[in-house]
Amino acid sequence: MNFRVWVFCVWSLLVARPSVAQVTAGEEDMVRVEVIGSSIKRLVSESSQPLTVFKAEEFTKQGLTTAREVLDRIPSNQTNMGAGNTIGGNASSLPTGGQAVADLRGLGGDKTLVLLNGRRIANHPYDSASVDLNLIPIAALERVEVLRDGASAIYGTDAIGGVINFITRRSVRGTTLVAESVIPKKSGGKEKRANIISGIGELDADGWSVFGVLDYHNEDALTSQQREFSNTGVRNNLGLSRTSGVTFPGNYFDPVTKTTGNPGYPSGCNAPFSLPIGSGGTCRQDYTRQIDDLPEQEQLALFGRATKKFGDHTASLEYLHSRNKVISHTAPPPQIALFLPKTSPYYPGNSGNQQV
Repeated sequence: MNFRVWVFCVWSLLVARPSVAQVTAGEEDMVRVEVIGSSIKRLVSESSQPLTVFKAEEFTKQGLTTAREVLDRIPSNQTNMGAGNTIGGNASSLPTGGQAVADLRGLGGDKTLVLLNGRRIANHPYDSASVDLNLIPIAALERVEVLRDGASAIYGTDAIGGVINFITRRSVRGTTLVAESVIPKKSGGKEKRANIISGIGELDADGWSVFGVLDYHNEDALTSQQREFSNTGVRNNLGLSRTSGVTFPGNYFDPVTKTTGNPGYPSGCNAPFSLPIGSGGTCRQDYTRQIDDLPEQEQLALFGRATKKFGDHTASLEYLHSRNKVISHTAPPPQIALFLPKTSPYYPGNSGNQQV
């Protein structure tokens, strides 16, 4: 088994501004320069790779509240899934669980490496192919570094599209509480978010620091019936009829007499969910009425970091806990090739009075 380790080397340089003869030594301003790089050996002639840096100040100015929204500002990030892709929304047609995925160059979420402070974090449990961006609390970030070039030679095949490194703050003093709410004019889809960040100590001044971030996000479901554009799959004025032949009550086929029908057809099927569309006395299911445009979602993320200097060395301890709860309603799965025995009371003509 191969292990890849991201190693940071930090050099602190004291750079003096150009002084004039009249300026005394006590009046000179000293500027701390911190250089972060990798200890991986490289060729001297090797050119630098394209790197884009987003600072926390830019998040605030643009009103960004999630890591997914930050990456939406990257032109090379072509696909970004969210809560609306809960069912069958990823490249492999598997459920996504409401995860948000980074996809540089459109090569797939499993080809973009996501790091937190230079270290790998666990992939989403649904398909274990990519990291869920929802687990990263944006309030804890200092900046986001995006390596737009492929780096598979260094990090492996999951970095073919590029590398995204989320850098958290080194220290926090005081407490900050932020709350917001998004209320649409129409019902459904209401969104609430709150986060609190608190810390003590200054790493440079005190030699130690401790801070923590708690981020909570809740989004109400938006059903297909709450918006006119999605309340039905049958639109005759547009020539659209998106229905399913799997209905309730179910259509039947008699292999002996070669007849088809539906017990509810004489009474108009089971409108408005099931409609008398087609021939042979059968019904069609308007499954669009039973799904969610956006599912109900609740996210909770907790991040903590403690750092202490020991001479020329620095030790840090980090903790990240995230929970994403999604409740989604979709159309009933099709059930076909089911046989109804003649002894059943619901067999046409029996005591269940299910006549066609």
